[in-house]
Amino acid sequence: MPAVCLSSGGLWGMRLRGPSRVFTCGEGEVWLTIEGDARDHVLRAGDSLRLPAGHVVVQALRAARFRVDSCAREPLPLGDAFTSPRPTKEDPGRA
Repeated sequence: MPAVCLSSGGLWGMRLRGPSRVFTCGEGEVWLTIEGDARDHVLRAGDSLRLPAGHVVVQALRAARFRVDSCAREPLPLGDAFTSPRPTKEDPGRA
């Protein structure tokens, strides 16, 4: 899943199915609640949390960027997870 950007106060939600996922906050600060979990979570840049299957709701307490990745995926260094790919030179043979 690509990184999600929210402005302050913005909301995002998703029903996760299947194996658990890892939520990583790359920038800002978010409040997160998970279906079936009585606790609320506040994550800041660099924080991660394992998400079980179920409905998750996120609200940006400050402008934020985050990712939700499969646990099976090899984790990326945090700085690489939130940077855009470097542009490549165009092939001179293409029109």
